[in-house]
Amino acid sequence: MATNTQLPEATDKRVRALAHLRSLEKILARRDVPHAVPSTHVDTYHQALDHLEQCGEDVREFRFPMNEVHEKRESPGETYIDRGRLYVKAVTLIDYFAIRQALLERADQLKADPASLIGFQPPQH
Repeated sequence: MATNTQLPEATDKRVRALAHLRSLEKILARRDVPHAVPSTHVDTYHQALDHLEQCGEDVREFRFPMNEVHEKRESPGETYIDRGRLYVKAVTLIDYFAIRQALLERADQLKADPASLIGFQPPQH
């Protein structure tokens, strides 16, 4: 049960997901990070997606394809992924929620239908 100092569970899960995603974004955006990074980053990414799914969000299309996890030839048992692919997935997910939230806030402020915020205008009589 939430108290004055705690966030509702769904909000807390969303905040945790965003924290994981922002952390990954910062790590993967660095130019000194190699092209191939440990696949443990996918675990962190999917943990964020799991938090969002527990809140009722449909994030299936944002999942990282497990067929893109590869085993290192020189280190059997160690797996890696393409840094750029995971970076794009993480940033796209962050942007999706930021854009959606901005549209919803704007619609609420204007007491308008979200369709009008993206340029849809009903015919004038």
